[in-house]
Amino acid sequence: MLRIFQDTHYQFREEIRKLYMDTFSQGDAAQHIDPEELDNEIRLTYEEGIMMVAVDDEDDSKLTGALFVYPLQYDAGFNPELSDVCDKVHTPYIAEVMVHEKYRGRGLGRKMLKKTLSYLKENRFREVFIRVWNKNLTAFRLYRDAGFEVVGKIFQKKWFTDRKTRFLMEKLYLKRGL
Repeated sequence: MLRIFQDTHYQFREEIRKLYMDTFSQGDAAQHIDPEELDNEIRLTYEEGIMMVAVDDEDDSKLTGALFVYPLQYDAGFNPELSDVCDKVHTPYIAEVMVHEKYRGRGLGRKMLKKTLSYLKENRFREVFIRVWNKNLTAFRLYRDAGFEVVGKIFQKKWFTDRKTRFLMEKLYLKRGL
């Protein structure tokens, strides 16, 4: 049975770190991940935001997915042109949605997103932002189907995993009312 809940006690910290590395250092979007920056983002999520996790109880409580939410003010790449359309201090930002490779295609990302949006609405937030690489069409469709609309974009320079070659990612900012 899959359970989705907020991890408030750093219970899955190391598994989240591994899932992040596996998700973003392989495949089409493979990029160099700075371990210290990753640890800082995980810490930020636990301390200032919401760490949602998905766990498979039939597989010894294995972490199957994670979703990071924290205030938009902590998004280092935030497009300043969007400051007119939001309150960065009080607006939640879904920074990462990750599903273990073995569990992809089963609707787990959708379920984590739905649970998170419900939680944010219950806690009286009025809107939420998310950002997605324009080439990640699966994630883009998920967010669009969940009611998010494109409100801006940024370009980020990233290093490939070899740390010798750079590439440019176009990322779309999406916003949704709650």
